Amino acid sequence: MLYLIEAATDTGLFNEFRKQAAGPYAPSLRYQGPEDIAVRQKGWLIARKDTHFKPGRKIEEALKYAQRYIAIEPAASLLEEFRTFRDDILERWTTVHAAAVELQRRGSAVTPKTVLAHIQSIAEWKPKLSRKAFGVERIAQTLEGLRKMRLLSREGRNVP
Repeated sequence: MLYLIEAATDTGLFNEFRKQAAGPYAPSLRYQGPEDIAVRQKGWLIARKDTHFKPGRKIEEALKYAQRYIAIEPAASLLEEFRTFRDDILERWTTVHAAAVELQRRGSAVTPKTVLAHIQSIAEWKPKLSRKAFGVERIAQTLEGLRKMRLLSREGRNVP
């Protein structure tokens, strides 16, 4: 979710995402950054599962602190929009978004087929293509969803 929040808010705080098997991932966020601070040091969040959290007893303190760094309303809106998405669906959305952004940087068209080809070109992501979730139709649906949510423009560029 931090990857998508960064894409929506463009804070520049979380930009060390690597191409990992489950999509864009920044290990430092979990082990040295906000997750560790929020759960272990500050009590802002309580880990329910490995990747799921609920507000901790000091969540109001966290919200005040976060306002200094990110736009709370767009981040909260994004969290609400994706709150029912399972991890495998978030994996597809973040992977497709990251592929689209990289294609944009190269000046390439962002289409389901170019995104599929890009995913195939990355060793860590290539195994995804054996799953139905990464078929060309699902990629097309995901691109359309990213555009509707204003995480990509109709032309494929990020929306400010």
